[in-house]
Amino acid sequence: MFEISIKVVNGLAETTRHHDRYLLDHAFLRSLVELFPCSLLQLFSVQQRRDVAEFLLYSVLRPDSSLNVTSTETVDDPLAQALVQQVEQPRIVILDADDLSQRVLFPILDRSNELQAVLVYTGSRLDAMPQQVIQGMSQVYGNFLNIIDKAQRDKLTGLYNRETLDDEITAILSQQKALPINATEDDLRRRSETACYWCALLDIDFFKAINDNYGHVYGDEVLILVARLMTSGILREVDRIFRYGGEEFVLLLSAPEASDAQQALERLRTQVATYDFPQINHITVTIGFVQIDQQPSPADVISEADEALYHGKQHGRDQVCYYRQLLEAGHLSDKHHFDKVHAAEFF
Repeated sequence: MFEISIKVVNGLAETTRHHDRYLLDHAFLRSLVELFPCSLLQLFSVQQRRDVAEFLLYSVLRPDSSLNVTSTETVDDPLAQALVQQVEQPRIVILDADDLSQRVLFPILDRSNELQAVLVYTGSRLDAMPQQVIQGMSQVYGNFLNIIDKAQRDKLTGLYNRETLDDEITAILSQQKALPINATEDDLRRRSETACYWCALLDIDFFKAINDNYGHVYGDEVLILVARLMTSGILREVDRIFRYGGEEFVLLLSAPEASDAQQALERLRTQVATYDFPQINHITVTIGFVQIDQQPSPADVISEADEALYHGKQHGRDQVCYYRQLLEAGHLSDKHHFDKVHAAEFF
């Protein structure tokens, strides 16, 4: 018992020293595997979309694997039903139990005791004490996840803040590195299966006039409403939205082709343009976007999206502009303008 207690303490210490979601998940699941050997651990993130709970299989760990990865594995019906039931009644649930093994669901709650994640253990049978230990460690993980999430959020809009943006783009760029000359067929296959990522810079048109005419308090209300529109289901749950600063937002999208990304951004632009804002009725946004594909740094990615945004601002606003398309049409030069002064009146 004393040895187990030491392992639990060490596991919690290892888990809570990380401030990155990937590393946090990895440390948490690894600690559990060392304490309770099993065949599979799964972490499901719970997302609320239009009053309906959706479960995203965020992390998977098998003892024979050194990687903790986002998974697209299918979920069988008994597990899917048990996950849905966790929303109404979060509790430890045992599935598929036999004499040797079982599958156990452990709910992970947020600060308001709402379900934020579910851990699924598949392995040898667990007695009451191990179940309590796993549940306790899961809640410590959930508490620390809350702390990380709060630190990453913009206080006004609740979106991710600018400080987390560089890390997200850096992680994507690391996945998009050019393949070596001696790349194998497996390397080529894995590259073909890698999703394409897109960075969009969105700016509210004439926002300065809104602040001047209605006051900064109302300007803040407009920012909050635009943020809510962006998170209302137009974009997928896996896409990330950031408050970049002022009236600018950054969106990181996953889409197979540029046309798919553009369609999603056009839907967002239309949603904002047709929304009835109090007092001012309607506003518009301009969006510039670029594929995240082997740029030298996150600053280069943002700079290219900004080039496309700047072009849209100069040519009518209320539109979505694709950097590569503008480049190929000769509307932009193939270089970055970090010291560019925007002469046009954007606001």
